[in-house]
Amino acid sequence: MAKGKHQTDRHHRKPRSIGGQDVANNISIVNKRQHESWHHLFSNMPAAAIVAIINETWIDSNYEIELKRRCTCN
Repeated sequence: MAKGKHQTDRHHRKPRSIGGQDVANNISIVNKRQHESWHHLFSNMPAAAIVAIINETWIDSNYEIELKRRCTCN
């Protein structure tokens, strides 16, 4: 097996640098290499900026990814 293949990292879904908290619902356990790649591509950009880049650069121009805020109601 390749070294580090199954290593994991804690990823803040909303980066702390833009107001994300260090709480369970803001943390995902992700593959270390994928995590490094994510930050290489998107640094700590907010979700809307990431979606814009994906739409402009990475997907078929006949499609568009939309960002929708989840309800924070109880």
